[in-house]
Amino acid sequence: MIEITKSAQEYFGRLIAQQEMDDIGLHLSVLKPGTPLASCDLQFHVPGQSGEKELEFNYDEFKLYIPASNEQWLEEAKIDFEKSDAGGQLTIKAPGIKGTKPGEDAGLAEKVGWILEAEINPGLASHGGMVSLELITEKNEVVLQFGGGTIGHPEGIQQGAIANRVALEVMVQARNEGRDYMAEGPEILQKAAKWCSPLKAALDTWKDITFNYESTDTPDFVPTATTSK
Repeated sequence: MIEITKSAQEYFGRLIAQQEMDDIGLHLSVLKPGTPLASCDLQFHVPGQSGEKELEFNYDEFKLYIPASNEQWLEEAKIDFEKSDAGGQLTIKAPGIKGTKPGEDAGLAEKVGWILEAEINPGLASHGGMVSLELITEKNEVVLQFGGGTIGHPEGIQQGAIANRVALEVMVQARNEGRDYMAEGPEILQKAAKWCSPLKAALDTWKDITFNYESTDTPDFVPTATTSK
């Protein structure tokens, strides 16, 4: 059974009591399971609504349904609700949904793709940015495609590309040196900006850069009711 804390059960109980639907419960599924982009989706649900085989879990005030095909991905999953003055925040922690990090014997493309999707893009998403792997040459040169701030650079796309390349290189170097590049990110970039004017212009334009972001598997949304068609 998926662990749902007492506070979360009480929260769901209140929400379900407000719905004018019979036999309504909750449905938890995994989107894009086994990939770095995996995330949890939680909705109100009527049994059989999904049209696929479901597993049913009984709690004091409601029932939770999950697709049978998602069972392996939701092992050790936990749902919690933390109360606050603003109302509270719902968190879903499912450590197995993203699969396994590539091992040392994995190919370069797999390793780069994992880092981009698991470590880089979640932070860029809040700024409308994204980095994707385009190809790896025979010399093991990695070609990436940048979106977002590259085009919006105040000095043009070419300077934006330079800023991106330099920022990426210094951050990769810091990572390879074993530094805590997530915490030291702003300092690392500011140091590089002293000798790279395009990067300095980018940092001056987007001053609110932060490396502190919530994981994509801890949503703070409120479930919305859906009905079968």
